[in-house]
Parts: sequence; structure tokens; C-alpha cells
Amino acid sequence: MKLFWYIARNVLLIISMVLLVIIAIDFAFLIIREGDSVGSGGYGWGDAFIYVALRMPADICIILPLAAFLGSLLSLIMMAAKSELIVMRASGLSIFQLSKALLLVSGFLLFVYYALNFFIAPYAGHLANVEKNIFRSNQQVFVLAEQTWLRSGNHFLLMGAILPDGNIQNVTDYEVNNGVLTVIRQIKSVHLNNDNTWSLSQINTTILANTGVTQVYTPTLVEPSLIASTLLPVITMQPYEMNILSLYHYIQFREDNHLDIKSYQLQFWTRVFSPLMIPIMVLIAVPFVLGSQRSKVHLKMIAAIVLGFSFSLIGQFFGSLTLLTPLPAFLGALLPELILGSVLFVLLKILS
Repeated sequence: MKLFWYIARNVLLIISMVLLVIIAIDFAFLIIREGDSVGSGGYGWGDAFIYVALRMPADICIILPLAAFLGSLLSLIMMAAKSELIVMRASGLSIFQLSKALLLVSGFLLFVYYALNFFIAPYAGHLANVEKNIFRSNQQVFVLAEQTWLRSGNHFLLMGAILPDGNIQNVTDYEVNNGVLTVIRQIKSVHLNNDNTWSLSQINTTILANTGVTQVYTPTLVEPSLIASTLLPVITMQPYEMNILSLYHYIQFREDNHLDIKSYQLQFWTRVFSPLMIPIMVLIAVPFVLGSQRSKVHLKMIAAIVLGFSFSLIGQFFGSLTLLTPLPAFLGALLPELILGSVLFVLLKILS
């Protein structure tokens, strides 16, 4: 049992170090790139650091499988170079036991990945884009985890779902005059027209006056300047910025309105299945390390790195192939993991 935890701890430590190094390099390059935007409007270096920091969770999701692969490979090579693996194997350590320790590390990394990819990264990425554009355009927008507030004159708008096609669902409009709340409008949907006017549907208006409260229902209404049209691209949440539940509901919305959904389905299932690449990438290091001679370690490492990068390209290939063929999005998202998992199974079978 101590040997089991020793392997898991060492592998996790090296993976963490590799991840930190890659993140630091990525952060530095992003900061340098943001230098071109600094000075535009009220956007300064402090804002650039905040923007890049908010981008990091999404970048970690991209980096993590590669860091897991490189970290596990380096960790096993270091143990092999110090003859630790030889001693472990001689003392009865089986391929299954070694894989079990690596799977424990993979389980922890999967938890981190799902937490980031499903909840933290989409919100942080959307907030980063909104905040950057706000600093540069001086618009008044406040974004919370599931809510977006917008001020337009004496109107304070609480947005519901802001869809990529320009539809805004479940808007609450609070009108304040001389510091007093006078009108509350609950709007089912809002849409920007081609002439930059806004179409409102299913409006429940509550008028607050000294004489009492009046409620009015209006089926449809057109307003000329509910929201500045230039602000719509800023607050619009793209599918990759949605958490997994919001993306699912957006797919349902498009399906109910007979719109194309395959690309969004592919994105949904890819986000569900792509983390399964982490245990595969961690375990693929085993066949390239065990049984190798020290003189061949560098060649084995190069071959493993080439194979690891090839795995990433295969996932992108199947994503594009799915959109060009009748292949279901569910299967297209899962196929890379099935193929690479099968390759790993064969390699471990040969080794054992």
C-alpha cells in the first residue's frame, strides 16, 4: 500500500510541476499579446492581468491532458533512471497495480477538469471577454455567475439567457426615476431587429405609483433603444462560454425552433467525453517506460511524445469529420477516446 501511494504521489507531483510551467509560459505570452490592447479606453495593465487570469481556467482545460501525459511520462522515466521501477517490479509490482496507482491520479485530475470545464471556465471566460470590452467601451455592465446586469439610461436590466443568435430570454427591466423605482417590466424575450430596434414579446408591466399598483400585459412591443446595439456582441454568451447545463438548454431551444444543432451537440458531447482522454494519456506512458533499457530511454520518450501529440490531433480530426458526415455527434465525440483506449489496451496487454 505504501508503494501504491508513493507512485501516485510522485506522479501527481511531477504532473503539477509540468502544469505550472506550461501555465506560466502561457500566461506570459498572453500578457505580452495584451500589450497591444493596453491604453485603449480605460484598459490598463491591471485590467490586462485580470483578463488573462480569467482566461486561465479555460486554458488549463486545454493544457491538462498534455500536462498529465508529460508529467506521468517524466515521473516514470525518472523512477526508471534511478532503477526504482526495476526494484518495484522485482518485488512483485504488477502492471495492473502500477496502472491502478496512475488511475488514482487520473481520478483526481478528472475531478479538477470537470469542475473547471463544466462550471468555472465557461463563466470566467465570458466574464473576461465582457470586462475587457467594457473597459474599452465604457459601457456599464455587471456580470455575476448566472446573471448579467445592464444599465441603459434610467433602466436597469437583469438579463436571463443571452443566446448567440441575439435573442435574450427572461429580461426584467427596472425603471428608476429620481431615485425611485417606478416601473418593473418582465419580458419573456427580446430580439434585435435589422433596423437596430428591439422587439419585445410577452411583457408584464407593473407600474408603481403613489395612488397604487397597476399591472398591464402587452403581447408584443417595439422599442428603438432598449439596449445599445453595439453592446450586444459584448454580452452575448457564445456556446463555448456556457456551462454544460446552459449549453444543453440552448441545444433544446434550437431544436424546438428547427435550427441546426449538430455543431452544438458535438461541442456538448466533446466536453462530456474529452476528459476521458486524461486517464488514457496518463496510462500510455507505461508501455514506453517499463522494460526499456537506459540507453533507449530518450528514444522511447521521443516516440511517446510524438504519439501523445498525435492523440490530440486525432480528436480534432474526428470533430471535423463528424460535421462533414452523417456520423452522430455523440459517436463522433466518443470515437477518439474509444480508439485510443483500444490502442492503450493492446499495448498494456502485450506488456503484461
